Amino acid sequence: MKIVCLKQETKIEKKTIYDRILERCIPVKIDGVSRREAMANDNMQTMKNILKI
Repeated sequence: MKIVCLKQETKIEKKTIYDRILERCIPVKIDGVSRREAMANDNMQTMKNILKI
């Protein structure tokens, strides 16, 4: 998993975008397992069971 810190970006293209985001938004740290990743793993296991592979 890649952790992105908006304030430490070195590429100027991304830094400009991140500066604009931080100007309008309050950053919130979100820890834990990705729901989408967990659902994708569940779906993959379901398909393997259905296909018996």
